[in-house]
Amino acid sequence: MKIGVDLTELRGLAGEVRRALSALDHGVSILSDTAPGPPTSSLGAEEIFGNTTAGKQLLSTHEWSAFPAVKAAMAAFAGTVEADAEQLDLAVTLYGSMDLDNAEGFLELNGRGLDIVSTHLSNGGDHSAEQAAQIARLRQLFGTGPLGNIVIGGDFNASANGDSPSAQEIRAFGDQGFAVDAGRIDDGLGGTSASHQPIDHVLPRGVGTSAAERWDREESDHDGQNVEVTLPAW
Repeated sequence: MKIGVDLTELRGLAGEVRRALSALDHGVSILSDTAPGPPTSSLGAEEIFGNTTAGKQLLSTHEWSAFPAVKAAMAAFAGTVEADAEQLDLAVTLYGSMDLDNAEGFLELNGRGLDIVSTHLSNGGDHSAEQAAQIARLRQLFGTGPLGNIVIGGDFNASANGDSPSAQEIRAFGDQGFAVDAGRIDDGLGGTSASHQPIDHVLPRGVGTSAAERWDREESDHDGQNVEVTLPAW
């Protein structure tokens, strides 16, 4: 006989994982803002590693090998914890809305799948109403159906900022579990369009994601957005 799930305990666990993720994201942010260099200490670098040839080699290894490796490992770990947090949130929803067997079956299927949706929507101006309707249709197709791992990406020709109907429709993805800002690039160069507007979007749900990075344009008039995705392992 199967034992039921304690939703209160599950919600508490999901909250703890979210708090851990917040701390990890803070650490990743600090490391990302830190350039490679000697370790910070009340002692100088020579006192830590010594002023011998071997000590200098250790210092060099720390600066240019160990430090970048730690940054990469922290970012990867944060992505894994985020994927687990997303799966826990889904588990809370499923166990709270259906019987045990169906919930567990859905969780098992969800952990193995990932849907990718690519889109290119109408321009604004005279087509603003059409553009907003297209975004609403995207949410209807992929946001209100069965929950699952999904990434929607493409040129929306609309920013999520402001009070325009299109901006409001994009932000409404957040009410359906999507990370609306996952494609935002904080490199000081603006958005990825030719006019540096943030009209290209990456909207993931149910997966962990890395910080978005710019992919320099070649033949295209837009830069790309590089976002690594981590699926839950359970």
